Amino acid sequence: MQAEVQGFVHNPAEIPGSSHPIVYTEADHTLLITLTPKIHFIDKRLDRWNAHERGTQDIQVCGPGMVDCVQSKVGKEWDKSSCKCLPSCSELNYDTSSLRFKRNWRKHILYSTLTDKNHYTGIYMKYRARYFSGTRRDLMISLTDFIANVGGLLGLFLGFSCLSVFEVIYFLTFRHYSDGCRK
Repeated sequence: MQAEVQGFVHNPAEIPGSSHPIVYTEADHTLLITLTPKIHFIDKRLDRWNAHERGTQDIQVCGPGMVDCVQSKVGKEWDKSSCKCLPSCSELNYDTSSLRFKRNWRKHILYSTLTDKNHYTGIYMKYRARYFSGTRRDLMISLTDFIANVGGLLGLFLGFSCLSVFEVIYFLTFRHYSDGCRK
């Protein structure tokens, strides 16, 4: 029977599970794992937005006090919302790619003393690039963004613009006034 090695690539702050990428190799093989980190941050402006305004005042922030809830769900298929925890302010995930190939370790000079019953596996991990960038989540919409979105949608679907507003004002005021002066 061949020995196998299986592992999960996950954020150190999370419990490994089936939602994380899995890497796998066998004895007498070399495994090269290439990692691409994906980091998501929540915008700092959200700190001013309190839990009552968000409607989340009854939801707890997961921490050491919620360990029992998390441990009761480990090993089962579970919905993260069952613990009633807010999402993390920052998330770290990995995209992985792996390359596995057979290697004859006994022909290598350092392992020339190996006997037939010894099996070795080499696992190498590296980042795809020296630098990587994060993504910022902005969950709030400002008043300016809202007005721009509404104005853009009205312009798109109704042909509405600022010029149309001035035409309506002109028609309702100046036109009726000038018609009254002619009579």
